[in-house]
Amino acid sequence: MKKKTVIFLVSLFLILLIGTGITFLVINALQDDNKKEPEKIEEKEEPKQEEQEKIEEFSYIPLMYKVCDEDSCIHILGSMHIGDDRITKFDQKVIDIYEDSEAIAVELSNEESNKMKLTDFVYQDGTTIKDHLPEDINNKLIEFSKKHKNYNYNAFQYYNLGMNATLLENILYMEANFTVEGADGYFIKKATKDKKEVISIEKIEDQLKPLFGYSDEFYAKQIEQTIDNYNISLISTKLLYGIYLKADEKSLTNLMSNSFSDAETEEEKKYVEELIIKRNNTMTNAAKDYLENDKNVLIIVGAAHVVYKDNGIIPILRQDPKYKITRVE
Repeated sequence: MKKKTVIFLVSLFLILLIGTGITFLVINALQDDNKKEPEKIEEKEEPKQEEQEKIEEFSYIPLMYKVCDEDSCIHILGSMHIGDDRITKFDQKVIDIYEDSEAIAVELSNEESNKMKLTDFVYQDGTTIKDHLPEDINNKLIEFSKKHKNYNYNAFQYYNLGMNATLLENILYMEANFTVEGADGYFIKKATKDKKEVISIEKIEDQLKPLFGYSDEFYAKQIEQTIDNYNISLISTKLLYGIYLKADEKSLTNLMSNSFSDAETEEEKKYVEELIIKRNNTMTNAAKDYLENDKNVLIIVGAAHVVYKDNGIIPILRQDPKYKITRVE
């Protein structure tokens, strides 16, 4: 893999699998911005009757594990934060596990997510992205906005580069017709309605620092590679989604391992450390705490956090013989 593709692959997988719980918040913001200019909205293509019937008949069990110690058990579900209409067609076994749990634990609860405001990522010094991007990349972004109506350069130029990189990724998912919340969003809404406890494993700053805490050069490269590889990434995203719906643990693990293997600069290595390793440790410690306190919790986090190489939640727990781990199938 060439180094040029490292940040591109990181950005492709981070929203979908590693996940940040702010994904749907950004999608909603994009849709809200587009509502201000109705002529720029791209209509979502409605599925044909035959396709709709297949969706209605479809059900699946995501990547999901039962983890037990001597006294108690919890469940861990690997989520894809956004998808199409199939993403919430859960098998009854998944619903039963949810019903039996006393609480769900997610990356960010609604209360924690609401602490983030998009205005926090607007330049406050009067500059715009053209002041922070090389001229050639800024021109690419302007041309991109002409071809992709969901990206409004005139509106988004006031957001910093980290937010613009995230906006581009989310536009890709919108154009893949991924506009439905995944397991985390689905079960947060369900738990709220059912008056079931929703635990926030992370603080909002745990997710924002990896996404917005790096240099202009870092995000400029990310923006350029997203634009240059846009069509390929659109196809790859759909292929990745198919793998997710099949709950293919081996393929997902291999994809994640390969996507981060070539981080070379200190900034790239720090990015991987903060985006994945530190957050995985936080989630693993939470899982251990629930078991230690005999709390029957359904943990729902990005799938890559669950199976990432030797540093995912499940690989870490497997290193301790006191935990019995089985796939839910």
